Amino acid sequence: MVFQDIAETRITYKDFTSLAIGESIKSSERPITGFKDLRWAFHLVRHDESMCRVDLWLSPTDTVFRAKGTVEIRSYRERHTRAFDLKVDPTRGAILMHSFICQVFHCSPKVNAVLNVTFSDFDDRKKLLSQCNSFDFLIHSMDFPTDARITVGNNSLNVHRHVLCMISPVFHAAFAYDTKEAKTSTIDIKEVDFATVKNVIDACYGREYNAKTFDDFMDMLKFADMYEIKPLIEKLEVFLADELKVDSFCVFADYAWNLDKTDLKLKLAEFFSENSSEIVNRLDFVNLDQNISTDIDRLVADFSKKLLPIKLGTIH
Repeated sequence: MVFQDIAETRITYKDFTSLAIGESIKSSERPITGFKDLRWAFHLVRHDESMCRVDLWLSPTDTVFRAKGTVEIRSYRERHTRAFDLKVDPTRGAILMHSFICQVFHCSPKVNAVLNVTFSDFDDRKKLLSQCNSFDFLIHSMDFPTDARITVGNNSLNVHRHVLCMISPVFHAAFAYDTKEAKTSTIDIKEVDFATVKNVIDACYGREYNAKTFDDFMDMLKFADMYEIKPLIEKLEVFLADELKVDSFCVFADYAWNLDKTDLKLKLAEFFSENSSEIVNRLDFVNLDQNISTDIDRLVADFSKKLLPIKLGTIH
């Protein structure tokens, strides 16, 4: 079964600025024909003074499916379009699928937001046994006595060997052979502060962690990359890209270019194209590696060329 639908809502600058950061204007909920009580909508969430995030909302259901389409922000002078293609699993409750962040009031006091979506590949999970994953087994092994520790200076953290070996090939190599770490059951870390190490280990264990600022999460990302903790790297990269601000741009750019993260480079170039006037005169940007700033300029130029046909198009 395939179901296609379009929703549209208009937002004025006055309506937008009356929202607090994180508040949203919501389109009306629309039924997905053929599925009882299954509805969809989209939300325009205020991100900062002139930027909004577009989220696809779906009601709880026992069905897993695909959502593919485009989000378009229109004004009388500009048009921004972004495609999305999502495997949607709302079986655990109503969800918000993040689509993209864009500048909505650059040249116009009002805009129309249009979301064109096609739902397909419906798969009813109600009668299927839910899948077990490695994290389920990890959680149920937390009561086992710890048999190793991580030390950072005078601080130490009790851990399980099997957990460390599972989350990181670096930890696995340390414990799998006839090494000092294997003999002493101790991993001594010198390159990173204890708070960062504890935040990463707590996150891997599924416990609460104490990271609060962009720098805290950036430190976690660098440590996770050093020890090749891939699931956490992926989550942190997405989170930090969504939380990107002018004052954190250069730190994140340095990470993306030094590790050749293509997707992050494109997101950073898009962010730079929308915020360049606030970034270019900052001392951290002036001191940024010249190869990085040159490549940012190249990507922004490529990005602008792709947008040009859209901006020149007729707005109906």
